[in-house]
Amino acid sequence: MTKEEVFKLRESLFHPPHPWVSAAQRVDQPVAIHSEGTILFANEATARLVGAPSPERLIGLQMGDLGGDTTQTEQRVAKLATATEPLEKARYTIRTFDGRERHIDIASFALAERLDGRVLVVSVVNVVGESDSDAQFAKLFEYLDDGVLVVDRSGRILSSNSAAQK
Repeated sequence: MTKEEVFKLRESLFHPPHPWVSAAQRVDQPVAIHSEGTILFANEATARLVGAPSPERLIGLQMGDLGGDTTQTEQRVAKLATATEPLEKARYTIRTFDGRERHIDIASFALAERLDGRVLVVSVVNVVGESDSDAQFAKLFEYLDDGVLVVDRSGRILSSNSAAQK
């Protein structure tokens, strides 16, 4: 993805503010929104996790640029482009900006909507041994003003946020 494409997609996320960006800004859990593996948004918690001076420093990087198995990352990005439900969590070892290694689990799902024809993916990061990513997903959903239903392929509702329950 070119710098111009990244800039255009990022602008589309903020004007008007995308609901997932707004929700991710309100949680203290690392969350990134990316397309084709290119980071378009990262919250403050993500910057802290990787030791970046600011979330903006992560914009335009590939998810695989933070370390881990590049082949695994590329395969996961390709699966997310066509996934109809969240993928299983993936475990990675990343390298922070100052060279430390962190062991993380990433839970990701593709949004049903497209942005300029591209798939948007939300990834919630859990540092191994520090927090429960399932609970963090639930917290992220609660910060959405729109109702969210998580359904399986048969259409059975697995969970919903409080806005959907109203």
